[in-house]
Amino acid sequence: MESILTDATCGEACWTAKEDVCKCSCGGHNHGILLTPEGVQPNRTCKIDGFRYELIEIGKYSELYTKGERINKEEGTAKTIGNYIYHSHVTDVVALLRVKAASMIQI
Repeated sequence: MESILTDATCGEACWTAKEDVCKCSCGGHNHGILLTPEGVQPNRTCKIDGFRYELIEIGKYSELYTKGERINKEEGTAKTIGNYIYHSHVTDVVALLRVKAASMIQI
């Protein structure tokens, strides 16, 4: 059994099996999935700080940061410390929504 560790997210090249060997984060689970009649496109995911997140939007970092902060404030978990209500930020480890810049390999 061969194992490859990578930062590359599972995407179109894997789903259509453009290479013989899967080299992305799915570890072969989704390799060639769109080549079958019943194949359904998987969600794009990545791990951030040990937690798996689903890709929901691509855009400018500053715009996504602002939108993510709003969503975390409205829908995320909140913690009350004294008179202060602390809402998760997009940089917090267990935040509902995280914003991550693309790595060089993902670009």
